[in-house]
Amino acid sequence: MPKSSVLSKAVRTDPGVEDRQAAAQISDAGLASGSGPTSIRFPDGTVVSLIASLLKVLQASAEELADGLAVTVMSSEVALTPGRQRIREIVEENDLPY
Repeated sequence: MPKSSVLSKAVRTDPGVEDRQAAAQISDAGLASGSGPTSIRFPDGTVVSLIASLLKVLQASAEELADGLAVTVMSSEVALTPGRQRIREIVEENDLPY
């Protein structure tokens, strides 16, 4: 069975011009500054209050997107390691003595 990628649940987004403008509005709102409760309204009318940790992720992501940078969100428990080929290159370049 093939291994599943550690990044299989990671979400990446590259901002378009309209995305950058909307992200700038969110970034400028200072959501994570503790200015009070923030909620989101879904298309079906459901309203959900956003927790502080989610607001921090939203604020940080909005700042990066507003600057035109891609954003990837993934669990911090995921450990990324260099692939075997990269390790071989490092050893062969004598950057890592063996």
